Amino acid sequence: MASDNGFFGHTGNEEFDRILAQVGEQMQRFEEARKELSSLKGRATAADGQVEVEVLPSGALSSLQINPRAMRLGSEALAEAILEAAGNAAKEAADRMNEIMGSVTGRSADFSQMLQGKLLSLNPEAESDLHDPQLTDAMRQFQEMRRRYGL
Repeated sequence: MASDNGFFGHTGNEEFDRILAQVGEQMQRFEEARKELSSLKGRATAADGQVEVEVLPSGALSSLQINPRAMRLGSEALAEAILEAAGNAAKEAADRMNEIMGSVTGRSADFSQMLQGKLLSLNPEAESDLHDPQLTDAMRQFQEMRRRYGL
């Protein structure tokens, strides 16, 4: 719990206090990111708004609304509209997730690809995937936050 003297309080050692303050700030940024990510969804429409979709950052469809008038499109056009809306919603969710995580790590990376297991491993022991020490540290902290909050 944060105190009036910083997230961890003061030790009396200037260097330790500086490091603890940095860690506390990073933890606060991770907590804010976790809150945002827990409710993050991408939304998009297609076929002049007759098809509305909502997707999770992983790309999984979480909501689909089809206006009854969309049935006049025919099955192929309706399927294309659903795929178009889902793709746009997934891109929106991924872009927002990358924005959120980039603000935490200070790095630009495609975190949505990591979530889908297509890019860097979230396993901090997989050093062959993670060459940048700052990214390794950020991913270790992210893994700890995922463990702590059950993400």
